[in-house]
Amino acid sequence: MKLFKQFIQGFLPLFLVTFLTVSTNAQKTINVYGTVKDAELNQLLPGAVVELQSKATYKTVTDDHGYYNFEDLPTGTYKLKITYVNYKEYTTEFIAGGNNTSIEKDINMESLFKVLSPIAVAGNLFGQAKALNTQKEAVNIKNVISEQQIESFPDINTAEVLQRVPGVTVIRSAGEARFVGIRGTNPSFTNVTINGSQLASSNGSDRSVELDVINAGQLGGIEVSKVITPDQDANAIGGSINLKTRSAFDNTKTVLNVLGGIGYAAGAGFRGGINYSERYGKKRNLGLTLGASYNRTNRRETSDEQDWGDRKSTTNESLPLALRGITLRESNNIRDRLGLTGQMEYKFNKNNQIGISALFNKRWDDQWRNDLNAKIDKGKYISYTDVTGARFIKATQDRVERQIANDFEIFGVNQVGKLKIEYRGSYSKAYTKKSDGQLAPEFDYNNINLTLTDLDTRYPNYIVTNDKNVLQGSNYIFDQTDYRFENTNDKIYSGRVNFSLPVNFTEKSTGDIKFGVKYRANNKDRKDIRQQYKWKGSNSLHMSQFEDNRTIDGFQDGHYNLGKEISTDKFRNFFLNHQSDTGFVHTDRPDVNFGEPYTANEDVTSTYVMGTQTFGKLLVLAGVRAEFVNTDYTGNNLVLNNKDFVSAVSQNVKRSYYHFFPNLQFRYRITPATNLRLAYSQGLAYPDFYDLTPYSITDMDPSAQTITRGNGYLKPTTTKNIDLLGEYFFRRIGILSAGMFYKDLNRFIFSNIGTQDTGIYQGYRYTEPVNGNGAKLYGFELSWQQQFTFLPGFLNGFGIYSNYTYTYSKDIDLGEGVDRKDISLLPGQMQHVGNLALTYEKYGLTARVAASFSGKFINKVGVSSEYDEIVKSYTQFDFSASQRVLKKIDLFVQWQNIFNQPNYTYTGHEYRSRKFGYTGTTFYGGLKWSLN
Repeated sequence: MKLFKQFIQGFLPLFLVTFLTVSTNAQKTINVYGTVKDAELNQLLPGAVVELQSKATYKTVTDDHGYYNFEDLPTGTYKLKITYVNYKEYTTEFIAGGNNTSIEKDINMESLFKVLSPIAVAGNLFGQAKALNTQKEAVNIKNVISEQQIESFPDINTAEVLQRVPGVTVIRSAGEARFVGIRGTNPSFTNVTINGSQLASSNGSDRSVELDVINAGQLGGIEVSKVITPDQDANAIGGSINLKTRSAFDNTKTVLNVLGGIGYAAGAGFRGGINYSERYGKKRNLGLTLGASYNRTNRRETSDEQDWGDRKSTTNESLPLALRGITLRESNNIRDRLGLTGQMEYKFNKNNQIGISALFNKRWDDQWRNDLNAKIDKGKYISYTDVTGARFIKATQDRVERQIANDFEIFGVNQVGKLKIEYRGSYSKAYTKKSDGQLAPEFDYNNINLTLTDLDTRYPNYIVTNDKNVLQGSNYIFDQTDYRFENTNDKIYSGRVNFSLPVNFTEKSTGDIKFGVKYRANNKDRKDIRQQYKWKGSNSLHMSQFEDNRTIDGFQDGHYNLGKEISTDKFRNFFLNHQSDTGFVHTDRPDVNFGEPYTANEDVTSTYVMGTQTFGKLLVLAGVRAEFVNTDYTGNNLVLNNKDFVSAVSQNVKRSYYHFFPNLQFRYRITPATNLRLAYSQGLAYPDFYDLTPYSITDMDPSAQTITRGNGYLKPTTTKNIDLLGEYFFRRIGILSAGMFYKDLNRFIFSNIGTQDTGIYQGYRYTEPVNGNGAKLYGFELSWQQQFTFLPGFLNGFGIYSNYTYTYSKDIDLGEGVDRKDISLLPGQMQHVGNLALTYEKYGLTARVAASFSGKFINKVGVSSEYDEIVKSYTQFDFSASQRVLKKIDLFVQWQNIFNQPNYTYTGHEYRSRKFGYTGTTFYGGLKWSLN
């Protein structure tokens, strides 16, 4: 912290000198302020460009509530000009002087929406205009999704909304988007905030944020920054996602809408929600926003999964990448999500405001599944295709996983003269718990001879060649059950204060200086408990005792048959009622109970200074950010012998380091509708939590002799970025943009496999995360969004929403001692990503047919390309429509994954299946009522 204090001591005088100089020289004569809104819809317009021209030029943009303010202007004659995407330019002149020191000018802008027809769906078009205008006037490269656009997508959770943004990729769980990556980078490289404050994550291993926990209907908008600015957290190599909550000051009228719908996938689902906001008092300066939503999805995922590895035949012949196992799986998930939001704000006057907000999200994931697992490698290989003595396992698993993601904030804005002070304190909490335990019983059937078939297809199969019926439940005898309780907690405390001051370098330039400090403390822990139970009863337990009547046949397009379903309720009830010395007896799992728990404490203190200045058509942003990091991680060094506990010793690693992040960005306005942007920035990604934990699990069993360990001395991955982007904004709602980007990654982290060459465990095979040397990531983005208002008649309601991103990696250097030199993609990097949607907005109808494409990527890096685990490209088609049927009522339908697109993962080559599965299609329909 000594270095941080020196930094503050050096920059604080500069801040004070700047403030005092500007304050002293300013002529405190008049103030001009007001709001800008849509004349017809009476909606406030955030991001409107407000320009005052006199002897000098003064320029600003309206805030999130459509408000603008100029302080301490000299008297004189002014020309006021306001511009906004899809609105007619507004101009007027006025004289500022005399006894009137405060001039209020509330401006009504005339939109071009009416070109579509008087009964066009103006609300959604208004949302598009807001998003595009914010993007156009932003000082950095970003994409914006408005509240109205969120409502137009057929997406329930926030991750699914984000998959529509150019360059954004998603990782799915049981068919639903869950984690989000940007520009070909791993989701761990994406920073996620709510109103600029870090969002806690209950992910027990890495830093990916579970955005499927957050209901999309709770949000007032989303901003995706592809290039960060110095006032944003630097831990955003891919980019930064900022979720914005609703505010009563976003609107001039009372907002009240109610939504309800029912749906079907593998079973019935439903959606419901209510949003309310109002401004109270004579001056309407007390704002209240409330929201609640609850939804259920009922999905079924089916898959066949394969495991490949090197084996030897009974004649000692090498069998590289032989089929080791096949797992047939049917997984059912009922997911319930509850979302609650509340925000209260009070405006003392036009320059001073305080507020509090709360966001609560809870997700229940009730999962039960049935597996038929052919343990082929438990037998003997006669050849690639003939095996004797294989082992079959019928298994089930049931659990209810509970997750929360909460955020509580206090905030305020005060203006003292020209100095604007913004402050915000937040507390974010997340957890994942399996309080009732995850129960996974296994039933065995041994000595099965097989002939393996269809090995080069997506449905590798087998033929039983001896007198064994692998579908008969009475043939399977209970072996063991795993009983696991999960408990991961994350708490983040943060506070920040920002100061901004208008500064004009010349009479014809406008801009400001902004500086601030921020403190963030992250406290995370994982304390899972896992036990293994054996049956000690006098009679064996057979699977047939727990079977249901349903037979899982015709599985995976008719290629497989799982036999009868195991009833998870029957087994759980029997298990809980037979805990005794003559029933179920447990042994602990020390690899989990001692090897996996950890505590992680991190605090980051940051400070920054940045300035923006507009010289005519050119805007320049320059600044630097400094972050000072302290980490304190504790794990266990665990020693086992054939899975039995030998010893466990706690280990703690504390570290401190700092980074500086220079930032330089340019925006040149070639025409009023055309931007050319160039940016240089730097960022970093902290190592994943479990990777940074100083733990180790050593197995001394002579047949194993392995070590799995973390690395408490990992360094953050850093990057230097260059971005170039051109944007053209159509006069009537639309954008055409093209850009290139480059990321020079240093010290990226990957799992390394090697042999211990010193110490008492010399010769043991180890796996640990290490820093690689570096890699370079190149890419370009294309985006075209436009309403075809130039077409005649009903055709002018059509529009297009499309984007495409390509990324390419080069010079991937994994460092010394790593043999792989042939990797052309970083793990998790999707080379191709795109969206294409045809929209219609007219006659009270909003409709969208959309396709979302994500390219193949490496999920796991093997010892060679033959062993890489690769996820194949995936395209999903969706449809949504909303029709105004009465004055205040809309009928909506939403259909996701229309064609039930399969997911496919393979090992090395596309003909070697690793996992092939379907997640099903989902349909919803319902009504939405709005007060206005």
